[in-house]
This record gives sequence, C-alpha cells and structure tokens, in this order.
Amino acid sequence: MKHIIFCIDDGCGLWYNMAKWRTTVPKKPNQRAAAIRYQRKASMLERDIGPIPPVANPRRRARCKNDLAAFARTYLGKIFYLPWCEDHRKVISKLEHVALHGGCFAHAMPRGMGKTSLSLAACLWAILYAHRRFIYLVGASDAAAQELLQSVKSELEANEVLLQDFPEVCYPVSCLEGITKRVQGQLCEGKRTHMVWRKDEIVLPTVNNAPTSGSIIRCSGITGRIRGTIHRTWGGEIIRPDLVLVDDPQTDESARSAAQVETRIRLLMGAVMGLCGPTQKLAIVMPLTVIVPGDVADRILDTNKYPEWNGERTKLLYQFPENMDLWDKYAEIKAQAYREGDKDAKAATRFYRKHRKEMDKGAVVAWKYRYNDEELSAIQHAMNLYYKDEAAFWAEYQNEPKDEHLAETPMPTRDELVRRHTGLIRGLVPRGVRALTAFIDVHNAAFYWMVVAWLEDATGYVIDYDTYPRQSLEYFTLPRIPKTLQNLYPGMTLQGRVYRALVDLFKELFSTKWPPTGAMIDRCLVDAGWGLVTDVVHRACSETEYGAVVMPSYGRYVTPKQRRIEDWSRKPGDQRGFGWLIRNRTGTGGDRYVLYDANKWKSIMANKLSLPWGEKGALAFFSGKDHRLLADHLTSEYVKRAEGTAGPMDEWKLRPGNPDDHWLDCLAGCCVAASTLDIHGDAFSRQERRKVYTADDLKRRISRVKI
Repeated sequence: MKHIIFCIDDGCGLWYNMAKWRTTVPKKPNQRAAAIRYQRKASMLERDIGPIPPVANPRRRARCKNDLAAFARTYLGKIFYLPWCEDHRKVISKLEHVALHGGCFAHAMPRGMGKTSLSLAACLWAILYAHRRFIYLVGASDAAAQELLQSVKSELEANEVLLQDFPEVCYPVSCLEGITKRVQGQLCEGKRTHMVWRKDEIVLPTVNNAPTSGSIIRCSGITGRIRGTIHRTWGGEIIRPDLVLVDDPQTDESARSAAQVETRIRLLMGAVMGLCGPTQKLAIVMPLTVIVPGDVADRILDTNKYPEWNGERTKLLYQFPENMDLWDKYAEIKAQAYREGDKDAKAATRFYRKHRKEMDKGAVVAWKYRYNDEELSAIQHAMNLYYKDEAAFWAEYQNEPKDEHLAETPMPTRDELVRRHTGLIRGLVPRGVRALTAFIDVHNAAFYWMVVAWLEDATGYVIDYDTYPRQSLEYFTLPRIPKTLQNLYPGMTLQGRVYRALVDLFKELFSTKWPPTGAMIDRCLVDAGWGLVTDVVHRACSETEYGAVVMPSYGRYVTPKQRRIEDWSRKPGDQRGFGWLIRNRTGTGGDRYVLYDANKWKSIMANKLSLPWGEKGALAFFSGKDHRLLADHLTSEYVKRAEGTAGPMDEWKLRPGNPDDHWLDCLAGCCVAASTLDIHGDAFSRQERRKVYTADDLKRRISRVKI
C-alpha cells in the first residue's frame, strides 16, 4: 500500500513537501523505479517557480529607462521622499551620464544628503535596465563593501514596486523567501536560473532571454583582491566589471596616514581603473567624505591634480548668516536649556522664531527641506550642527575640514601664497640685486629647481622655477609626471642619467643672463642626499666649468633632542654660519659641500613668506603665472614646536596625502645659499637669531664645555 502526502502553498509559486515514502515490502523491482521517478518529478516541481509574471506597468518602467532621477523617485520612494535640491539634481545628472556613457565621477556631499544612496540607486538602475552588466562595489573594508551589497539585496527582495515592474529579476529572488539554499537548484519552467546569492556576490537569474540574465554584482574592500576580476557566465561568455562604485575608500585612521593615502590612491588609479576589458569604457562613481586636508578624498576631488575624476564638492551651508552675534546668543540659550533639562531646547527655538528674519539674513543653505520636526528651517538645522561641533561641521557637512595643524604652522595658506606676487614678470631681476641663488632638487624622474634674487636686506624675489625636463602641463605630481628623465635620456643607467641631466641643467641655468642687468647665478646648491646618486652629484659639481659657484648640499633633519649644527665639533677647513656649515669631503681632493638644518631653514623661509610684501626680508613670487602648484608644494608640510636641548625647536612633517614638497626644499635651499653669501639682513628670522644669544643658551653652552 502506497501512502503519499502533498502540502501545497502557492503564495510564491508551486512547491511541494512530500513526506517519506512508506510502503510494504515491495514485491517487484519496477515499483522502486516508479517511486524514484515520482520523487524526482516532485522535487523538480518543488524547485520550479513557474512562469515569470508580466510587467505590471510597462509605461512606468519605460519612462524611467533613461532617467535616473525618475527611477529613484518612482522605485525608491521610501528613501528619496523629499524634493530634490539643486545639488541633488547636479549630482544625479553626472551619475546618470557616467552610468550610460562611462567615465569617472567623484562627489562629496554633506552627511545625510544621500550620496551613497544615490550612487547605489545608479548601480541598481544601471543593472536592472541592462545599461551595465557587471557592477563592482568597493568599500573601505570587506565589511563595508558587504553592507553595500546587502542594501542592494534588500531592494531586490522586499521592494514591491520593483517586483511589479522587474519580475524577471525580483520574482526569482522573492521565491527564495530568505532561504539561501533554495538558490542552488531553482528552476524556471524546467530550466535552471543559475542564480547566485552570497554575502559577497549575487548573479541575477537567467530567465526568458532577459537582458539582465547572468548580470553580476560583486563586492570587496579596496585593499582586497581587485585586479583580474572576471566572471564567466553559464553560456561561456567572460565579462569584466563595467561599473564600479567606490564608497568612501578610506577610514579615519588611513586618512591621517601619508603611506595609506598613497597606497589607496595608487589602488584607485591602478587596480580600480584597470578593471574593465580592453574595448570597454569603465564607469566609476565614488561618493566621498573629506576627513582631513590632503586625504584621499581631498586629493581626488581636486580637479587640478586629478581632472579625470570630475570631482564635485557640495556644502550644507554656502553662506553663513550675517548676524552671527544673534546666533551666538542663540547657542548660549540652547546650551542653558540643555543644562536645565529641556532636551528639545524650546527656549532657543522661541528665540529663533522671534528673530528669524534678522538671523536668516545673508544665509544660503543648499537644501531647504532638511530640518527636524523641532526645528523651523534648514538654516536653523545647519547652525545647530555648526554649534554642536564646529570641526565636525566643516568636515562632515561642508567638505572643507579645518587643518588640524593650522595653529602650529607659520606658513601662509594656499590661497594667500597664490596671490603673493612681486609685480615683476618671470625672469626679471629687481633693481639693486645683491646676488642670485639657485637650488636643484634631484629625483629619479625629474629635477625641481628654483632661482631667487636677493637684495642686501635679504628681501627675496623668486624670479623662476620649473622642472627639468620642463613640463607642458600647468599642474602635475612627481609620481605622474608626463615628461621624465627616462624619456630624455633613454637607455641610460640611473647614475649616467642623473650626471648627464645635471651637466645639461647647469649649462641652461648658468648660460642665462637674467634681464635687465644681465645678472648671473652666484651660488647654486644641489641636493646630494639621495644615497644612490651622492657620488654622481659630487662628481658633476666638481667637473663642471661652473664649479666655483656649484656645491653639493645635504639637508639634515635635526630633531629637538639632537645638537644643533652650530654646536657640532669643528673640523679643519669648516666654514660656519647660522644653521649651516661648509665642510671638506674627505678623500676627494678638497671637494666641499654644504650641510644645513632643514627644519630651521624651513621655519626661516616660512617666516619670510609670512611678512607683508614690501617689508624688509619678505619673500614673494613673480607675476603673470598661476602659482597653485607651487603653493601646494609650499603647504605640503606642517611644523610642530618641541622643547629641545637648546630651547624650543621646530620639526617639519609631511602632511598626509601630500607627497610633493620639492619646491619647498628648493626655496629653503635658496635661503641657505643666500646666507652662505653673507646675505642676512634683519629678516632671516629675528626670533631664531635672538635664541642664539639668550642667557639660557649661554648657560647650556657653558654646561657642555669639558674642563
């Protein structure tokens, strides 16, 4: 006797749960075969989801095919329920263009403006309409990337409107009913869907020759295995990522590490941008948050440094209110209300309601619909965030974080340096010039150099600076410099290339008679601190016909715990100055070089740049050129004050994400060269010069004398 029990539930398609087949002792073998066949058929019926339902609203679906904003509002209305602001429309337009046509787009929006949600919406829109077939989600870590994928999964599983209009994707997903194991043998009208549903990858179902069949969404952290990513479909086709979402590729820790910033920049420019195939045009969208100046986000958003990313930086508050005194009083009332137990600070809101017209005057807010129930306007909401934590407001909501080291840095800001002009055109020497000094910073790919004209009172005119070989671009970085020494001297070794380049650059610099007086360079220092080419630099300086004015140099990083150069033991032939000495190189037949305290001379240079132009001892740059790249070099380091063995001393450190400080070294080196020519004036840091002769200094010097 055969007993068969069927349980049928057609809530999401037909499926069967058949109880154990029980029978009496079978008498014939064909009865077992029939039972097996029936079990197989029942299993197939259990795994088969049946036919794909028709599209509920074809017109609605067609209307959103080439309109990302309409798609987000129509199908993701629970997320995007407020009206768009102008910044939203601008970002959506660029996301749409990149998803359809390829290219890169990096955008930083205030926290809470939906930058990641918009980027995920663009990915979902692109794959559902088959604009893109392979989406790659990249996060700062594997866990962050998996959270992005989980957001996509949630929409495909639970979004009823998507289920109605995209049944070829969402219906097979909904039939899983949250049970991942069902995906392994899922059938659609007797054919496998080949769907994959894992924590780090989903493959969309293959059904009815739908254009989305076999499309894939994969995720990983930015430091994970990204290179060589491919996917082989069940039809044998190999596809590569064609749309990449890189969501905030840095953490708070990595943003403050120069090494990690460089690593992640290289991964973005190399591994991520190289994900697509040779004939594809990759689309990359990257929502960012600027954590500190010079981090990954700050650099990528700079269209001068990385124009290919088309960086867009938006703010919460584009213009602060004019009457900040009333807002300061508002903040005091709010703080007092909190202290008295008023969690909603109703007294502050009453004050704002009373003076709203005066308090709102002059303010320009990005999104007028962004405010909470207990607030009256978006301006009040923005100012509440400002007074809650000013540093967080500038970083998280304005995308202009304040420099953590600004108070300790004597260097003017980047914008101030860009506007710091002498009034003389490039290459023109001022009247009354005392001497010209030059400095050459040696690197493998190119040399950086600078020429400064000095008056008797140590006022400095930067009359020229450039690289060798000269570049055609206005803005570039050394790691990505277009014209290199390797291009100029092909087939030569490093040492041979450096020697030849120095000889040619010497001829170029020293053959120039700088107008209008026909002045020539009086002293040129060449960086010899790179160990691989130290001997080459010395040989080039000694063998050139301009050897009387060319000298190798070494910038020493003298820490507060070390002795100053002025206190170093004397050797025969030493020539000493303020923070430098000229010494004979042993075993080289009188070859002389300059040693100088790099920290001290960078501080002197920064003080000279801080003086108003027109005062004695100030430094400025020639007119008629955009000095943004030079300003970036000069602000690439910050200084920290520390107590040393000889009193307070400065330590200059590279900012995270600012690898290029070469013209900073050049300008400091030109100041050293001027000092070796006995050009001091009053402005070679009055403060620093006074420290040498204080009573405490004399006591320390006496205490070190051995009797």
